[in-house]
Amino acid sequence: MIDLHMHTKYSDGTYSVKDILNNANRINLETISITDHNTCNAYDEMESFDVSKIFKGNILVGCEFTTSFDKRLIEVLGYGFNYKKINEYLNKFYNKDLVDESTNIIYKRLLSKINDLDLTSNVNNIRKKKFKNEFLEREIYEELVKYTENMEKIKEDIWNTFSDFYRKGLTNPQSKIFINRGEFKPPLKEIINIVHENGGMFLYNLF
Repeated sequence: MIDLHMHTKYSDGTYSVKDILNNANRINLETISITDHNTCNAYDEMESFDVSKIFKGNILVGCEFTTSFDKRLIEVLGYGFNYKKINEYLNKFYNKDLVDESTNIIYKRLLSKINDLDLTSNVNNIRKKKFKNEFLEREIYEELVKYTENMEKIKEDIWNTFSDFYRKGLTNPQSKIFINRGEFKPPLKEIINIVHENGGMFLYNLF
């Protein structure tokens, strides 16, 4: 068995790198890849201990890159590249200060759009960020969905779940509530080139 899509605490996963390796070994996975979002720090950490004492299978270097194409966010899975070179690139273009700056801009644009669309909300009910690069999409959704009049003002299939709100609304250019987040991410072609230049290949996830 293989699992080529795993996240650790370095991005949005629940487990540490060692936990992932222990669990993979326990269920007899033959090949794994840790594909954290926009970082290869898990592979840097693995240099600090003897991986073979924890996991007996094969490890394929991987990462899930957030990029953009045609105003949409696209997540692509890259594998088999030189992770040190890729991490240099990621640390430059996905660092916390840049992400924090972009999320602040997007947040202000979304509040402005909510106002322009005359949606009912109370900004004071939306909590503050817990960490620099956090964006409060879910909290905004939970505030907007309290008021049935918002569903009358935007008659789109975005209100049933947060996933619908995010994928069919915020990141959908056809939605009234669309916010162009893609302008803050490297274009797809750039990511393809940097991975290929460093010996990698891709599997694609379009969202």
